[in-house]
Amino acid sequence: DEATNTWSAPADPWTGAGVAHEYGLTEIDLIHRILYSIMPDTNAGSQYNLDTGMWAPMVSSGWPSTYYCCEAAAYFPELNGLILLHGGSLFKLDSTTNQWSSYASNVGVSGYHSMAVYNPIQRVMIFGGGNDYNILYRLDSTGVITTLGAPPINLQSPRAEIVVDPVSGLFLVFTMGRNFYTFNALTDTWVQQSSAGVPIYLPVAENLLAAVATPIPSYGVVMWVACESGATCRSYLYKHTSSGTSDTAAPTTPADLTATPVSSTQINLAWTASTDNVGVTGYRIYRNGTQVGTSAT
Repeated sequence: DEATNTWSAPADPWTGAGVAHEYGLTEIDLIHRILYSIMPDTNAGSQYNLDTGMWAPMVSSGWPSTYYCCEAAAYFPELNGLILLHGGSLFKLDSTTNQWSSYASNVGVSGYHSMAVYNPIQRVMIFGGGNDYNILYRLDSTGVITTLGAPPINLQSPRAEIVVDPVSGLFLVFTMGRNFYTFNALTDTWVQQSSAGVPIYLPVAENLLAAVATPIPSYGVVMWVACESGATCRSYLYKHTSSGTSDTAAPTTPADLTATPVSSTQINLAWTASTDNVGVTGYRIYRNGTQVGTSAT
């Protein structure tokens, strides 16, 4: 609990016989405050409401048959839904209708231990990888899927931990082989970084099977939780500094602003989105020089 700085253990929906392990099928929707959890080798999923503290079964209508271990999912706010990679195709659970539908068929990857990660700054999802496929794809906020170049390392979950740097928008990629890379999904550029001193590569926590990472945008850092053999776990904060490069190009100015009165208390604004070589994080809305709101799109 962020307000009280305390931990609690909510009820677990996966109990009893038939419970299996999974690596990339727990995702959070911060807009609607829903945590999704899908159990492999079943056609079952659960969703946890962060406000009520209650679990509920995920809708089964349109469910993509039996989901096998071990593929991946990511929540994509601009597409308003949970994107599930399964059997070489993408499926979407729409947050408005709460219904599953086929999103993209036969995208070309169905690797065991594949991955999917959403980037809130670049507004893309990268997916692919796995045990037998060193192929990477990018899904953007307009729904376009692009095949990217082959990664220099195998993106096999859980032997690769991929997290977004909340400042630069770069993907930070750490592998079990002690490789550390940054990846810009917009330019399809990989840059190897020094792995010296990375805590998860030290003897205290060198197994990525027992390490997780998440960005903390408010502080511009990435938080790691890594566990040794046994019960000893440590947390680390990492502030990423690129090797002599920075984002110096300003985004284009949003254009074609329109204002549509809806009522005496509401006006709807629309504009042509800005573009940027790294990514646009959002827009500030001003009235007579005073900021009155923000928008992510």
